[in-house]
Amino acid sequence: MLYHTLLLLIYRPYFNYPRGRQVCIEATSVIYEYLLLYRKTFQFQIMTYLVSYYIYTTAIINVIEIKSMDDGDLTTAATRLSLSLEALEKEVRQTPGVHRSVDIIKDQLRSSQLNGRDVSRPQFDKSNSSPNAC
Repeated sequence: MLYHTLLLLIYRPYFNYPRGRQVCIEATSVIYEYLLLYRKTFQFQIMTYLVSYYIYTTAIINVIEIKSMDDGDLTTAATRLSLSLEALEKEVRQTPGVHRSVDIIKDQLRSSQLNGRDVSRPQFDKSNSSPNAC
């Protein structure tokens, strides 16, 4: 997860360029797969601040991706974002400092006018797990 988070941090300023977008989306996809496994194994009960930071960084990229997409492409990014929010909201119970991260993500979603789209709390379909996750 650290490697992919570093890729996100390096390429995030270049998200508007094709290569930057590609690297960021691939890294968030890999971290999403790890999160599915993490949820399956630990139910998001055992997390450190570092893991929370990985999740937060991924969620911010997902928000940026959602803001820049057409309606048809929102499902994948919204699903990844929803899982990230689920993990962070469960982490708030253990480490209250993570609450600020959740607020930032939700504020980013609320503050943007997404052509009338409601993405204030994307829904995660728990039956939709990736075949590579198991």
